[in-house]
Amino acid sequence: MSNLIVPNEAKNNWAQSQIDNTPTLAGSTLRLYSSPIVISTATTKAELEAIQATFPGYTAKPLENWTETVIVGNNAITEADPVTYEATAAATGNIYGCYVISGAGGLLLGVVPFDTPVPIPFNVELQAVIQIDFGSIFSL
Repeated sequence: MSNLIVPNEAKNNWAQSQIDNTPTLAGSTLRLYSSPIVISTATTKAELEAIQATFPGYTAKPLENWTETVIVGNNAITEADPVTYEATAAATGNIYGCYVISGAGGLLLGVVPFDTPVPIPFNVELQAVIQIDFGSIFSL
């Protein structure tokens, strides 16, 4: 799986959450998208919501039980418990990646395009590992 990409909208959301003193990862959800899209700094939540997965049994999954953050190299790292997605009926198509939406305000926090699309139907377990280089987010 590819690394988390933090588009400009998400960078702004991370920075604003610090000003507002609101949690960003608490209550967040992991969502899947089902159409190919080139993820860039210009990618928006609206674009991702327009291609959010709709296969039978799909729902956004809560990211819970985040570990305490640790510093590895120049990155702050935390991870949530794994989540599982499974199609509950016959379905076809592909999943191209996932994205994280905050619990407070439903803001885009980041996107992870898969290296190769995952075909539906599937039973897959994903684990969100957030590795943040604040220098790249805030251009320090």
